[in-house]
Amino acid sequence: MRVWRARNREANRAYQQAYNREYRRVNRHKLAMQKKAWAQSEAGRESMRKNSARMRGKYPEKVKARSRVSDAVRSGKLTKQPCEVCGSARVQAHHDDYSKPLEVRWLCRTHHNEEGK
Repeated sequence: MRVWRARNREANRAYQQAYNREYRRVNRHKLAMQKKAWAQSEAGRESMRKNSARMRGKYPEKVKARSRVSDAVRSGKLTKQPCEVCGSARVQAHHDDYSKPLEVRWLCRTHHNEEGK
């Protein structure tokens, strides 16, 4: 029985991914409200605190670089530019090298995610 389930799951992977994408699109408001409620619960806050502390300990150079960019944008030393790929105005700073915190490329969320892969 288990072998059949695994084989069937592999055969239907594309269908299931498409179904999940459509479900999330149609129910995005409901899912956002559930996520918000969880984030405001004690368990959610504690989980986010632990994850934040773990990430700060594991990647201190990333934290420092992000902080420097945030400070530079706030002070006006660095200005956000449109996405290098598509020209979108909603951008994120991408670091090719965290040891050079103010050398960033401005990418929208989609292209920033693609850059990380």
